[in-house]
Amino acid sequence: MKNKILSFVLLVGLFVMQTADARHKFLGEEQPTAIVRTADSIIINFGKKGSRIAIYVADAKDKEKLKDLDLNALLAKIQDKLATIDDKNTETTITEGDMTLKVYKQSNAEGTENQKVIVTDTTKRRNINIKWGWDKEKNSGKKNKRMVRSYLDFDLGLNTLLGNPNTQLTELSPIGSRYVAIGFGVRIRLSESKPLRLNTGLEFAWNNLMFENNNVRIDRNDTQVLFSPSFAPQSKSKLVVANLNVPLTFSYRFPNTPFGVALGGYVGYRIDSYNAYVESGKDKEQYHNSFFLNAVRYGVRGAVDFKYATLFCNYDLSPLFQSNKGIADMQVVSFGVKILAGSL
Repeated sequence: MKNKILSFVLLVGLFVMQTADARHKFLGEEQPTAIVRTADSIIINFGKKGSRIAIYVADAKDKEKLKDLDLNALLAKIQDKLATIDDKNTETTITEGDMTLKVYKQSNAEGTENQKVIVTDTTKRRNINIKWGWDKEKNSGKKNKRMVRSYLDFDLGLNTLLGNPNTQLTELSPIGSRYVAIGFGVRIRLSESKPLRLNTGLEFAWNNLMFENNNVRIDRNDTQVLFSPSFAPQSKSKLVVANLNVPLTFSYRFPNTPFGVALGGYVGYRIDSYNAYVESGKDKEQYHNSFFLNAVRYGVRGAVDFKYATLFCNYDLSPLFQSNKGIADMQVVSFGVKILAGSL
């Protein structure tokens, strides 16, 4: 009698170890890392979260009897039978010696995807519950405990102007007008069940407005901004505006896809502006001035994340220059690629 019980308990323990080992290989998890033996039990610790398998025996002598039990054939039968179990309503039986085992699946509590394999010794009417598969709800819950994460963004793109009067002096170079921004902040998950996040932080942005006409100088008098041709030939001329922005966006990643979107806006403050130009045969010079640029900027932005690239677009709702300063209202539009897209 004792040998039958011992054989059955060992059978269940080894079956659990084999099924757990197969599951670890499938999921890429850590293999069992430690075995602790006590006077009346064998405890196998595995994984990183305190998972364990315990086989209880009567005494140390019974452990030696385990060597005489040929369980490989029985385990092979169990694995073959499990392949025929499609759902919790299907069951199968296995006969080994004078033992008859009934095997079937049973779902756990509603809302989880984990299942149990119930192995019943019909001779002794004893049930042993074996966890089978991965408890998605439990593990995903642990991953979602961090509702707030930090992020880092790095944007690289181009600038263009809307509302440009299209004069020769204010027309931009399409390739030379580059946009660069570095942002960092926090990403707040708004729901444990849905991948919806609120993102905010600080962003340093540089709008380089390279003029198509190299011979352009920017200046101002007491009442207006002045775009005028230079007296000496120039190889480059651009207006650089640096801003400190506070973005606020909502981002959403579509489940089971590589796609994500972000929509929101930003408000910023101009921290520097200058006209950089290079006269032929001379070094680059910078003339720092406000040029009647608006000190506060605001606008809307969006981003689309694909598997291998994240595209963004910023649209300034505020005019680049102050009103009634001798130049038509113009808004800056920036677009490009996020090299780092932590906010998504």
